[in-house]
Amino acid sequence: MNRPGATYADLPEQLLEAMPDAIVVVDLEGRIVLVNKQVEALSGFITERRRAEEELLRAEERFRRVVEAIHDYEVFMLDPAGNVSTWTPAAARIKGYESKDILGRHFSICYPQADVEAGKGAGRGGRHGPL
Repeated sequence: MNRPGATYADLPEQLLEAMPDAIVVVDLEGRIVLVNKQVEALSGFITERRRAEEELLRAEERFRRVVEAIHDYEVFMLDPAGNVSTWTPAAARIKGYESKDILGRHFSICYPQADVEAGKGAGRGGRHGPL
């Protein structure tokens, strides 16, 4: 944390909230000149957590690219209530619904009303198998 040019604004807000009694010395230009060891240790933890979050974002991006590269199958995700939360171009082509028309709606919209009433496609081995 005692890196040259670092300023008080560089200290994460959560760091300051977690260590309200931290000792931070700032010069007239707002540069940090001294930080106590507790703050440095906590800052290292926050930096490591930020790195882990960034890696998770990269992994999610790789997964999204793989899913979007699938052209022969409908791939979409549902929330716990059965509402469509993601919709790929392949799903749009196969099912005929654009993202703006299906996101947030219950997945049963993808099936004829008679099939919905008969319980087909309900995720328990219906016409299209388990979801």
